[in-house]
Amino acid sequence: MLQHVGNSEPLRTIIRRVLLNQEHMQEINTIEKQYDNLYYAYNELSNEYKGKRLQIQAKQMAGLHHMHEIEQQLDNEIYQLNNRLQEIITKLRGIIQDMHKINDHFNEVGGRQSGRGRRRGH
Repeated sequence: MLQHVGNSEPLRTIIRRVLLNQEHMQEINTIEKQYDNLYYAYNELSNEYKGKRLQIQAKQMAGLHHMHEIEQQLDNEIYQLNNRLQEIITKLRGIIQDMHKINDHFNEVGGRQSGRGRRRGH
């Protein structure tokens, strides 16, 4: 189609697109050059879009990887804290057992002393 009308006047209703690649910048004095301008603009934008999508995906993956590292670190810290809690519980139980031993000893000694006192009093 451009072969037949390519040298025609460009359409006035179509805006010339500014191209990033200055190599393709040219005076638009035919409909064929106008079409080329649209073609190059489309390709530039399409490539930019693809590039941005890849950047987003890379950042999302990096974010997920970073989150995974943070998650692993948090899991490790939680694991260590839980281990410490278990150690504390074990030590508390030991303390309570020892307190019971002392209490039992006091009761035993107190019982003997009160028994001795009774014997003496009798």
